Amino acid sequence: MENIKVIFEENNLLIFMLVLAAIMGFYILVGNVIKITRDIRKPHGDISKEIKELKITVDTHSTEIDNIREMNRVQCQATKALLNHAIHNGNTGEMEEATEALDKYLMKKI
Repeated sequence: MENIKVIFEENNLLIFMLVLAAIMGFYILVGNVIKITRDIRKPHGDISKEIKELKITVDTHSTEIDNIREMNRVQCQATKALLNHAIHNGNTGEMEEATEALDKYLMKKI
């Protein structure tokens, strides 16, 4: 019985409670460290997925830009043919070639 009284004395009980609180605090600390470590590792999978999607978007945009450049080239040729026709009055050969090139481009893309 004296051993039980010694455990429940005021100083020993306080020390026991402090040790118990320290153990519980350490347990919570370790749990939070594990959670943070998992959260840090998690986004890497999401980032690689986003990078793949962005590469696909860039490739799509590159194709669209190439199409726009080609259309711009054909339109410039047609405009030049119109200007030559207006300047030289009757240069129908260049006009027909420009019209055919513009028609080919439009038929290919539409």
